Amino acid sequence: MEEKKEMTLGQRNTERALELGKVYFKEFYNPLSHELLFNSPNNKGLSTCWEYIGTMEMTDKFAYLDHDNIPLMENVIKGLEYYGYLKDDGKLWGYVVNRGKTPRGATDPGLAFDDNIWLIINFLRAYEITKDKAHLDKAEFLANFLINEAWFEPLGGIFWDSRKRGRHSCSNNPFIKPLVDLYHHTNNEYYLDWAKKVYEFAVNNLKDNELNIYEDLIRAKQQEDGTWVEGNPKGTGFYTYNTGAMISGAAALYAVTKEQKYFDEALSCSKGAFEHFGDKTIKEGLVGYPVSTTIWFNCILLKGLIDIYPFAKEEILPYIESYQKSMDYAYENHLKEGFMPVDWLRGWRGDVKKDKFKEALDHSSNAEMYALLAIFENEVR
Repeated sequence: MEEKKEMTLGQRNTERALELGKVYFKEFYNPLSHELLFNSPNNKGLSTCWEYIGTMEMTDKFAYLDHDNIPLMENVIKGLEYYGYLKDDGKLWGYVVNRGKTPRGATDPGLAFDDNIWLIINFLRAYEITKDKAHLDKAEFLANFLINEAWFEPLGGIFWDSRKRGRHSCSNNPFIKPLVDLYHHTNNEYYLDWAKKVYEFAVNNLKDNELNIYEDLIRAKQQEDGTWVEGNPKGTGFYTYNTGAMISGAAALYAVTKEQKYFDEALSCSKGAFEHFGDKTIKEGLVGYPVSTTIWFNCILLKGLIDIYPFAKEEILPYIESYQKSMDYAYENHLKEGFMPVDWLRGWRGDVKKDKFKEALDHSSNAEMYALLAIFENEVR
């Protein structure tokens, strides 16, 4: 009898990601109506564009790992159109927060520019997997939409939403890497120039240089003579999302330019994020990450670490391994009805509201992070 080969870590991560995803789609997503629940089992309302993006993020990783999942990815992409908003001229303006009843039938014009940045990322991944130019065209359309609609003159920066008040790290830092990717796919240096421009704004205005992580936002004030004075980002908050997205952006710029400043930024932010956000006091030998907002933020930090890893393997590997060990601990000790808790080390907690009603974005993130670790083990490491 032939002895069964033991699974590699990459294969095991893939299996766990797809298992978590299978349960997720059964509980949260209707493939016929493309409706995604905000949470379960409370079933209180449909998701906003943000939660839907989390599902797209998870699904494109599944399609990358196994091309049999491409139809699932395309099905989810099709459902995005329910968040499309049409201007009076009948042309797509962008994808708004609240879902409409029909494709491109959203009636609330409230639009988050950072949501549309992540959609660029999703469409680029779909293009890379399928080579369907329609996905690349949509990514390019949304990138130009953001550049033309959301950039603030004269001080720079991408506004967070259509109210055009604050310029957040989450609407600037994640835009850098997809602009570099568009440059790769189109050979249009316009996108590379914009990637550098957004990078410079973020580094100069949003970074805490002592902690080497990113503040949440900055606001400008207009003077009586009409000129603008930049605000101060201090004390606006720190999230794994913001620093993780900058690591990805700086790594992408370093890969194409070989300029040392981009490498230094990505490496210093990786160390800063691990030291500031990684909690080593919960369980000996394991590292916990913040759970209060959404663990999707931690997913973005993991992406950043994987993006810079090829250029700094020895320094970055322990950070990525901290995710692997803590996720494995949660999967092996706290898996419940096919779901992992948001707090990997403490498990299902009565004092955490989201443990009572499972939020879609958290649980697509658990599956996505296992998929990211699978890709890392299979191809990057």
